[in-house]
Amino acid sequence: MKAAHFSSYAPHRSGLFEAAKDLVLAERAAGIDSLFVNMTVADPEKHLAECPGGTLGEASLNPSTWEEAKDAYIWVVHRGIPAELLEESKKHYTIMAIHGGPEHMVMYDIENSGNKQSFNSHINMINNYSKAVALNEHDFQIWKLYADPGQVVLIEDSIDISRYSPEGYAWEFHGLPAILYADISRNIKLPFTLFWAMPGVHRKLSKARLEVYGLPFAEINTFRNTMVRGYDINLLGTLESVQLITSDLRPMMRGAHIGVNPNLSGVRSRVTMEMMACGLPVIATNGDYAIKHYKAYGTEELERAICTAWEEIEKDMKGACEKARAYALEHFDIKKAVETGWIPLYEEAK
Repeated sequence: MKAAHFSSYAPHRSGLFEAAKDLVLAERAAGIDSLFVNMTVADPEKHLAECPGGTLGEASLNPSTWEEAKDAYIWVVHRGIPAELLEESKKHYTIMAIHGGPEHMVMYDIENSGNKQSFNSHINMINNYSKAVALNEHDFQIWKLYADPGQVVLIEDSIDISRYSPEGYAWEFHGLPAILYADISRNIKLPFTLFWAMPGVHRKLSKARLEVYGLPFAEINTFRNTMVRGYDINLLGTLESVQLITSDLRPMMRGAHIGVNPNLSGVRSRVTMEMMACGLPVIATNGDYAIKHYKAYGTEELERAICTAWEEIEKDMKGACEKARAYALEHFDIKKAVETGWIPLYEEAK
């Protein structure tokens, strides 16, 4: 069995890339001849020769050329098929891995006054490919509205659990609790509810501090204005650490006490899974993985959720860590997703 995965290449910056990488490596471990294909680079070796000092893949990933991808009957498309290979793709069993949230696409199109058609183009791809894979139950229930029965299947998103563990170096935060935010901001992932909840959290838990990691450069000015221009001094005073895009967040995930998933629907992002695999309990708007829930946009609800979660965690920090880790092992393991989801799907290819 041979499968080629078409993805962008953006280590430590793109959850889509990290997901594709984990899937390729897990499939190889399961005996599948799985190829990682950079959709923007036809020949990795030639590209490296023309761009000395650049990198196009981790040693274990070994990206393949577009030509080599032609030998794989199954094509899994994470980011897109190169225009040069569109005609070739008609000879293959194509599977679309739908990484983007439907709400995000709809709002993105609206924000661009209809000049962008991300949502509609995804509907077209779902129906033009051999199969489409939704990566969580929430998205699955939406995308299947736009296709024939059975065209969209559900395979839960997952990570390489072996890379994330409570064991290892943990950053020593001063906050009690240290509340970690480490996700990208989008129109469906809003960190500002957490920022605005912090003064109320501070009034109840004077040692509580916010830890913000992974901010893109483009967000710095908005983030600065959000925190610095508040008249309530506790808004800025609750910040312990702020850092830009970071290559390795595991020490922070191990050192924090509470993680927050800012997704309005509660869909767990990759960061959420990584946090829990490192033993960090997570608060969210929805989902049975969360230690506590809060209402979307509800600053007072989030404030209460943080305070009640900390009350429970503080009584048994080791137990809270073990519980989060156990849930991740049961539900977020890429090996299980390959065995129960991806391999059966590939076996349908004709």
